[in-house]
Amino acid sequence: MRMTIRQLRSLIHESWADQQANAARMQGRGRTGRTERIPTGDPGAMAAYQQWAEDEGHVTPAASSVLATYVLDNSPDYDVMVQLATELNINPNDVRQEMGRQLRERGTS
Repeated sequence: MRMTIRQLRSLIHESWADQQANAARMQGRGRTGRTERIPTGDPGAMAAYQQWAEDEGHVTPAASSVLATYVLDNSPDYDVMVQLATELNINPNDVRQEMGRQLRERGTS
């Protein structure tokens, strides 16, 4: 079956429109298609974390284990943990795994 130029243009236009609609729907979503949590941002969170790390004598505050200890000891909410991890170039999943490990070591989960 042959296709006319008009039909081809119509098909391309429909395909492009569908692709744009999907892109608009997926905006703000990760590879899995789930909406990512965007931290609200606490301007004093980084300063408080750095002060805590200095007071505790941590040499490398940009480590997932140090951030996990801070989160467990000071109980900031999830968004603050993600904000700190992002600013320190740490994967938030690494921090969560480290938190789980530390909780198991402490005997609480």
